[in-house]
Amino acid sequence: MIDTSFYGTVEEADQFFGARLHADVWTNATTELKEKALFGARCLIDDLDFLGQKSAIDQVLEFPRQPDTEVPERVRKAAYLVAAELLDGKIPELELESLAVTSETIASVKTMYDRSLGPIEHLINMIPSPEAWNLLRPLLRGGNRVRLVRA
Repeated sequence: MIDTSFYGTVEEADQFFGARLHADVWTNATTELKEKALFGARCLIDDLDFLGQKSAIDQVLEFPRQPDTEVPERVRKAAYLVAAELLDGKIPELELESLAVTSETIASVKTMYDRSLGPIEHLINMIPSPEAWNLLRPLLRGGNRVRLVRA
């Protein structure tokens, strides 16, 4: 059987988005699509390098982590934000690639890239939501480091 667990619940995510503006992509989705998006969000989140150890050896999800026994609220909120971005059609790899496009021509197919742009941290880490990234970053190994880039 394929694992389909995710962080939080569809009901909790519905409440989360019920209090937010511009949440139509979530509120208009079916329960099945919401579950798929939450699973996708969980996969992206679980690929990150978090501080600490899982609470149980046979635990499927990366959270909870010792000494916690529950998934932190910031992880659940991040999962909801990522899920909404996935429902909206955002694919981190494509978002990252399209950042450097400065010009695109359809006839004769010409695309120009600006490689001088600095990396967008959340996309580099395959998290399509900057808000979700800000929730997750303090939980990561080295997540409190500040990186300065001169333009």
